[in-house]
Amino acid sequence: MQKEARMNTPQQKDPRPLAAEGELTERLLRHLLMAALGALAAGTELFFGAKPFAPALVAASTEYMPAAALGAAAFGLISGDYLATGTLVLVIAIRLTLSLLLQRGKTFAELLHDRPLFRITAAAIAALISGTVSLLFGNFLYFDLFGLLVAVAAAPLATLLYLGFFSEKDSPLPNARELGIGAVVLTVILALREISFFGILPAAVIAMVAALVITAHRGILPGMLGGLVAGFCFEPRLAPAFLLAALAFGLLQKSSRGGGVLAGGTAAAAYAFLIGKNSALVSLLPALLTAGALFLATDSAGLIEGAPARQLAIGRRRAAAQSATAGRQASTELRVRELSGALSDLSGTFYELGSRMRRPSTVELRRLCDKTFDSVCPTCRHRELCWGTEYQITAQTVSKLATVLQTKGVADPAHLPPAMVARCGELPQLLSAINHGAALLTEEAARGGCTAVVAMDYAVVSRALLEALEEEKENFSGDAALSERVAERLSRHGYTLESAAVCGAAPRRCVILRGIRLPGRHLKIRELRQRLERVCRFSLGEPQLTESEGMTDIVFGERARFRTATVKLSRPKNKGDKYCGDSVTGLTTEKGYDYTFICDGMGSGNAAAFTSVLASTFLSRLLQAGLRADSALRMLNGFLAARGRPEGECSTTVDLLEIDRVSGAASLLKCGAAPTYLLRRGEISTFSSRTAPVGILEALDAERIRFDTQPGDVIVQISDGFTAGEEECLFLAEMLLTKWDGDAEGFARMALNHATGKGLDDLSIIVTVVLDTAGEGAAAS
Repeated sequence: MQKEARMNTPQQKDPRPLAAEGELTERLLRHLLMAALGALAAGTELFFGAKPFAPALVAASTEYMPAAALGAAAFGLISGDYLATGTLVLVIAIRLTLSLLLQRGKTFAELLHDRPLFRITAAAIAALISGTVSLLFGNFLYFDLFGLLVAVAAAPLATLLYLGFFSEKDSPLPNARELGIGAVVLTVILALREISFFGILPAAVIAMVAALVITAHRGILPGMLGGLVAGFCFEPRLAPAFLLAALAFGLLQKSSRGGGVLAGGTAAAAYAFLIGKNSALVSLLPALLTAGALFLATDSAGLIEGAPARQLAIGRRRAAAQSATAGRQASTELRVRELSGALSDLSGTFYELGSRMRRPSTVELRRLCDKTFDSVCPTCRHRELCWGTEYQITAQTVSKLATVLQTKGVADPAHLPPAMVARCGELPQLLSAINHGAALLTEEAARGGCTAVVAMDYAVVSRALLEALEEEKENFSGDAALSERVAERLSRHGYTLESAAVCGAAPRRCVILRGIRLPGRHLKIRELRQRLERVCRFSLGEPQLTESEGMTDIVFGERARFRTATVKLSRPKNKGDKYCGDSVTGLTTEKGYDYTFICDGMGSGNAAAFTSVLASTFLSRLLQAGLRADSALRMLNGFLAARGRPEGECSTTVDLLEIDRVSGAASLLKCGAAPTYLLRRGEISTFSSRTAPVGILEALDAERIRFDTQPGDVIVQISDGFTAGEEECLFLAEMLLTKWDGDAEGFARMALNHATGKGLDDLSIIVTVVLDTAGEGAAAS
């Protein structure tokens, strides 16, 4: 049965042979087209009978070189032009010889991808040799001499232009692909200019279509230039007709593509009638009508860039992508809010659990009471009464003591029966042992569990997620009226774009432009930025550009008005010490904030260095990730507190400076840190606080000091080794007033040398100079 079932099961056909067959057919068609192009190039003449295009095409081509050569050679043999066929053989021989001599060990396919210089050289040498032979056998006529000069000049130039048609990377020219396609189109026009099919001139059709396509794709001026060149290749007298066609089409295409084509054809026909009367009009009019019909057909199919159908398709794709992105963002926001809520709930659960775990259980306290009574009562003369006649009362008393200890933490005689208090001579010893044992159990429970710290970390993470969501929501809240003014102003100045939006609140505003069509491949960013600044009335920074479907999305953020220059130095307590207990760090975030901070591990040596580096790394990673400074300090405090409980004290002071480069607002967050000094226009300000280091308390003890910076401000942060146990560092303030000369590094070294030996701790100093983005800023006096 199994065999029969297998035999009756339809066999699935392998799609790979079909795919390979389709690929083979496509490659064969491309080679046939290249052979036809080679034949057309072989029949194309320039002035004085020069034929440089077929050798140039064979010299520039890569894997299609055999097809192009065969097509050109076949045309030469059929037409009896054996010299042209010999020129092709010479080009191939020169290319392969140069490649074999200078690129040894290459396969035949790799030899066809030789250097552009080899190809241009091969075309020039072949044109020179074939032209010389023609000159010799032509009895040294001037006609042949001029043909030699034209061929030698045109062959390498045509090869250079053809390079972009085969591979954009091979050409050293900008816009190589467009230039290569244009060169091939002009070659075809030159080859077909004497041919007519049923009264229709294919060369004129191609020239007209080229003028319309270039205008639709690149604009009026490139279209006029392209139409003029294409018309000149067809018929020099009629070249202005194609220029006028591009001009008329470009002026009317935005309102009506069909009307633009009609106007362009009419302008070209009018010019033809003007210079050649009925004969020129009759010869050109069928080609103009055919070209207009072809252009409108391909335009309606969306095959021409800039066509309404193509624009609509691109707009739909971009709208679909933006909808998907918006949906993903909404889903992400929902998930983050849910995660934040879950973490917040877990935080409450851990706090409750930690509160319970910090107290010993009733069972443990009952066991403590039993053991204490068992150790004290055997020597008491009232034992038989308490544990015999009044056993029930004594047992209830032990249970009551355990409950009192669990709720109040301490027991006293008021919790015992009056009769027992009156007769028990060991009562003070008994209660003292019970209370001491209960205290030990409580301390052990508090030391053994870190659930409260874990709960605090969960609460900080939850708060951080919500802060991030609210910040992003604020950053992308749009100003509808200003956005509309920006879009209207840009449209008035000729910019084509899908949408414009001004988002955020000062000083974190941004301008988002979607779907801008760039003129060529370059956009005058400076001009665009200046126009936007005049409308928005705030300065813009460097843009972020994203290209998609021939359009560009641009985001301008508000320009940073300030920058900082920072010098950081540290020195261990003793000259020969291997480790320094201080860690100094400076970093810049993508959000537009600069941070500098000193972490001074408690003590000195290896343990203090480890703690300070650990804290510095922890803060750096969190701040770079975009977490707010206070939230990062809370997480660091929880981490160090949890680590310190089983291992002893693990704490560090933190002196953290945050500067907003956009607005200039600054904050100092101090946790047990030494004072910070600000020098501004010859005056000193001192910032200090009395807080505990990070990691000592379960809850973070930090003070935030806010102030605004100005260009030229000098901010000096120091570790407590500078103060030598005092509340302030008076010599540093004096040095700032009398010896600051604008050299931050020199001042930092001078201050560090002055403080060396004055205290018994490691030394660290950070000097931050605030500058404006336009220059170095004013030096503090």
